Order: sequence, then C-alpha cells, then structure tokens
Amino acid sequence: MGDIMQLAVLELFRKACKYDPTQKSRLMKAIFFFSKSKSSSVLFECANTLTQISNSPTTLKLSTNIYVQLLLTLTDNNVKLILLDKLQQILDINPRFLEDQVFDITKLLNNQSLEIRRKVIELIKRLVSEKNINSIFPLFLKELKKLAHDNEQKDFRHLLIEIMDHFVASYE
Repeated sequence: MGDIMQLAVLELFRKACKYDPTQKSRLMKAIFFFSKSKSSSVLFECANTLTQISNSPTTLKLSTNIYVQLLLTLTDNNVKLILLDKLQQILDINPRFLEDQVFDITKLLNNQSLEIRRKVIELIKRLVSEKNINSIFPLFLKELKKLAHDNEQKDFRHLLIEIMDHFVASYE
C-alpha cells in the first residue's frame, strides 16, 4: 500500500473514531500497524491519529517514540519545530512518557537553529527530575564548555547558563 493510500486510511480511521467512538477499539490494531511504516509522513500521521483519538499510556508511549524517532532522523528544521510542538503537547498530557526520551532529545542541542535549541531546552527543563539531573547536568556543562569562547553562539550560551541556573536552584 502506497504512502498516499496509508495517509488516506489513517484519516478515515481518525474521522470514524471521532464520529463513532465505539469503533476506536476495533481500529486501534490497524492504526498500530501503520506505526511500522518506513515513511516518515505515515509515521507522523499515525502518531497524530493516536494522540487525537486516545490518551491511553500505550498510545502516548508509541506516539512519543515515533515523534522522537522522526526528530532524530529528519533534517528539515521546520519539521523538527512541529515535532517539538507535538512533544510539548504530550508533555502537557503526561510527562512520564517523555522522561525516558530525554537523552535522545538532548542530541538536538547540536542543531544549528537557535529556535530548535530553545524548544529543546524548554522541553528538557520540564523533564529534568531528581532521577536524571545527575546525568543531564553534565551534558549541559559540556555544551557550555564547547561554547566558552564562541562569540557567534552567545545567545545559545546564555540559554544554557539560564537552564543550568534553573537546575542548580531547583535541585540544591
């Protein structure tokens, strides 16, 4: 089945679930099937469909995994911004599903876009806990050391200093 057909089927499933919520349980297996696609557009729509029709732990975990996978594999910064917004929405529903992904998300700090870095820092700020602060803080310290004498990156350096101050104040 081609990408366009898969996208059309996902849209049909989403509409069917909104029109008749009793169909949700019947269609979930089929929607989960699409999460194995090799197409990034199908994966994206699958994750969107899952989050729109259910907030169950299984669907949120799968959607989170798909969004993070796409973040790490796609190169378009505009798409990354959209994906970060989607992760923010999941974070608003239940942060538990993103806590396991925090280290993968930190890889985006290497992106050249300050806007992406800013969104990543905002996500991480909300994901840091007493469990992972000892692992996250050194990553930010390492990033800060890399930028110590780079005047072109002073805005990013300032963001790093702000979040590190936040960590120190929160976890002293």
